Amino acid sequence: MHTKPGMSFRKRAILFVTFISVVFASLACGSEREILTEEELALASSSSVLPQIPVIQRNVAPMQNGEFVEEHIPPLRTSADGRVAMNMVGHNDVMRFHLNVPEKLTQPVLEGSGGVNILADLTPYTDSSLPPESGYASGLGHELFHSVDPALFGPDSRITHSTICDGTTDESSPRSTTNPYACGEDLTDDCYDLTVVAAFRFGAAHPQHPEKTQLWGTPITVTVSNPKTAQAQISNVQVREPVGGPLIQSRSMFEPMITKDGKLLVARASGTMISWPDDYGNIQSGRYDLVYSVAPEAAARCDVTQWSQLFPMSHAPYHSEMKGRYGIAAYPFLDPEGTPIPDGEDMEVSYPWVDRDGDNILFTTTISTLNYLDSANTATTRYPSKCLSQYAAFCITPQDQAGIEIIEGGGFTRGIGVAGLWTHGKLIVLDNIINNTDYALKNHDGLHRLVKLYEADVTSADPDSGWVRVGSARDNSTFGAPPGFSRNTNVTDSLEHLFNYNQNMKPQTLRDVVWTVNSGRRSADVVFDDYVNPNGFIVAEMGASFTFGEGMPTHGMRHNDGFEITGNFRGNGFNETVPIRLQNAATATVGRWRIPSYGAVEHGRIEPVALGGIEGKGLWMNGTTRVRFAVEQQPNDPKESDWFVGLFIDSRSPNDTIIRRLITFADGTSINIRGQRNIVLKSSSGQILKKFWLPTTIAMQKNAWTHLGFGLRPNGKTLQIYVNGMLLRTWKFTTFSLAKTITTSGSGRYPKAQTTANSLTSLDWFSPGEIILGSQLGDVSDGFIGWVDDFKVFAERPGSELACNYARGTLVQLLDYADSKLTSVANAYPAATHAQISNVIKANSDSRFLCFVDYTKDNGVAMNKLPAASVSVREQLIFPEGQFSFGQPRPDSSKNTFCLSCHVSTHTETLDINALVGIPGLAVEDDSRRQPMQHNRKVYGTIPVDLFSIGAPSQSIVAPSHGVLIDEWIFP
Repeated sequence: MHTKPGMSFRKRAILFVTFISVVFASLACGSEREILTEEELALASSSSVLPQIPVIQRNVAPMQNGEFVEEHIPPLRTSADGRVAMNMVGHNDVMRFHLNVPEKLTQPVLEGSGGVNILADLTPYTDSSLPPESGYASGLGHELFHSVDPALFGPDSRITHSTICDGTTDESSPRSTTNPYACGEDLTDDCYDLTVVAAFRFGAAHPQHPEKTQLWGTPITVTVSNPKTAQAQISNVQVREPVGGPLIQSRSMFEPMITKDGKLLVARASGTMISWPDDYGNIQSGRYDLVYSVAPEAAARCDVTQWSQLFPMSHAPYHSEMKGRYGIAAYPFLDPEGTPIPDGEDMEVSYPWVDRDGDNILFTTTISTLNYLDSANTATTRYPSKCLSQYAAFCITPQDQAGIEIIEGGGFTRGIGVAGLWTHGKLIVLDNIINNTDYALKNHDGLHRLVKLYEADVTSADPDSGWVRVGSARDNSTFGAPPGFSRNTNVTDSLEHLFNYNQNMKPQTLRDVVWTVNSGRRSADVVFDDYVNPNGFIVAEMGASFTFGEGMPTHGMRHNDGFEITGNFRGNGFNETVPIRLQNAATATVGRWRIPSYGAVEHGRIEPVALGGIEGKGLWMNGTTRVRFAVEQQPNDPKESDWFVGLFIDSRSPNDTIIRRLITFADGTSINIRGQRNIVLKSSSGQILKKFWLPTTIAMQKNAWTHLGFGLRPNGKTLQIYVNGMLLRTWKFTTFSLAKTITTSGSGRYPKAQTTANSLTSLDWFSPGEIILGSQLGDVSDGFIGWVDDFKVFAERPGSELACNYARGTLVQLLDYADSKLTSVANAYPAATHAQISNVIKANSDSRFLCFVDYTKDNGVAMNKLPAASVSVREQLIFPEGQFSFGQPRPDSSKNTFCLSCHVSTHTETLDINALVGIPGLAVEDDSRRQPMQHNRKVYGTIPVDLFSIGAPSQSIVAPSHGVLIDEWIFP
């Protein structure tokens, strides 16, 4: 059932009864359970309008048969160390606590067999003495509420959401204790002194505080038995007297999150009218969704009396109390198309989460639904859909909005994105399985739908070939929910890097800045590397862009997927006047490069589910499809820079002799594909400049992914060709004489044709103009046919490992007895490529290397999946200056080109060049600087045997109040 945040129990009960009534009514309707007409089925099966089936068939309905299909970490609010966790939404008038126990995991978290396995127990620890979920109930333990008639609170008075405030840092704290601390008779337990911060909303009928919010802080002590072992459990929660904060001008507060310093609160105000003072003493006001409240630096941690004023999130970069303290205030916010979001404007996104340092926020953006009401008020669907045959008893054909809301939720609650320090302030919508679908279909199997998205495979006996099961995207009920469900599919959270000393908690993706992010429906690795990179020019992951400030009837940003939305659950279908734009997730700042705002799509579509791509969504190109990226005049000369262009292709054209256009650059030169073994470089006039042959073992294949990379050296005279992450050819550009025919007006009846000759001396790919992916304007059908994904352009020359990472692989050295197939692939690359890698890592001159990739499935490459008889050389290539060693200073990385792709002198403190400089005499364990995926410096409380690995430590330890350094057990 769809229930609005804050909906009363009575309303929810009515809606549930309505749902059951409609279900049983549908049982009596017989043929009305069918959603498709014969005409719609014919249209759905028309190969002329549908892409071919993607090569990777990932699951985009993450909850099935009452279970999470994939391994899942629930998005809970946690203590600073990530262990004690609380569901923001109570149940049966009590708060619900859990314990994260990564020691229970027996394999990497994203490779588990399904379900929730990280929790000590799927049944939460509850305590009725904590603030209740809803209603006056048992009160808050404060005389204010006992002295007022409960009837005056109104039906909407209740605690909305709650969170944990810890206030523990990774350093010694001025507090008396740092969580956790050893406790119990034998000091064998861990205790946490925490504060539950609950937002109490006064109902509209309250005589003094109608539609106001008051924060309440309840100090608690949580005791954990057998801490940091697979047998860990919460054994007790001791509750103390709540403390009430000042009244806040907000009728509600949802999804609160507090940074680990206990001073920054981020939440959702759900469109509340709020007045707030700017830094100049002016009072501003507006309706806002994402808000924050910040306590003074000198304030006590977790003191609810200090959060008295809410500010719109867009004000953070302009707020003197925020700048210099939190990364989310480092840059003014930009929408996904690079348009500045003005100070004081609503961000037009929802469902916030802020990381523990206050550097980045997660949010949701998308309001699209499969079902909608058209201009004639007739219920219809964006694509043909039907119910799952095994759940025909639940099949409902919506006739109006109420019917649609039984199947789908509303609001802009899908499309998880990120913004802040790691994106230079730009809002970026993520493209991976965590955004399984744009649509709002609910959790129960009977509310899932098969959607006709692809051309049927004529060789398949499956009658549903080309249909995709879609579901589990927007639901805050427990109807059909699996064990461990967080009560809301759209809440987000991340355990960040906290447990990265545990091999089963490390992200699978081999990049340098990766977190596993969790929503209420999925968990997935999110790679931030390309967003952090200040050299990013185009990062097109094939998801739609969003436009801020368009005055949408749905309040959120415009979703540029080509569908005309006229309201919540309303629209006019896919309309040629509505733009289709690909998001450019590159974040280079204006002073460095002026990046394209988006890619304008013609004769294509945005995938509504996370299919079609090497990860997430891809773009189907039918031979006439084109994507146009406008290139402006640049503040720096592009020809003086190195450039790298890469993309994944899954060619579906015949292995013929037709030359099909893949990329056209601003100077008119183009990259083309001929059959499966030719890459063809053409001039603007169509003259072939060079053909590059691909050896058989690395040739492109139909229904399979290939990564192509193109490195352009300064002055545009050297072009490098990469295939699947390794350098194949280096070509020195020579001057070409080009024949060009121009028509002039001459004397006589007919104009004269005059042929002139000019020359092409170098490639100038990034001059003002357009970069076009696919068919060029004027082309009829010679564009690329197939799927493309991850079209990326960086103003840099990647090292060997980074070039392989762009191809979603990692470099390995093959041993003498390696598999012959792998050896033959490695031998397809020239000796110079192997020699260059050998020189860096000081290997034998006859060593052979391979960018190990697996394009047949998601997460196909990881450190625990490397091929037999191979050795990873990743760390040697990325950090040739040497790895960290306990008791020794961290090596100086200020000249490391890999590190300098993100660390620049103009960046904030944590990402400037000084963060890379080695400090003589400062041992690594005493160095407070940590890499983004590096574990914390210290561990507190009880430290059991083998916590970090076998024999590390060899006996149990009770940490002193200042903690114990972890690096002793991690670094050799």
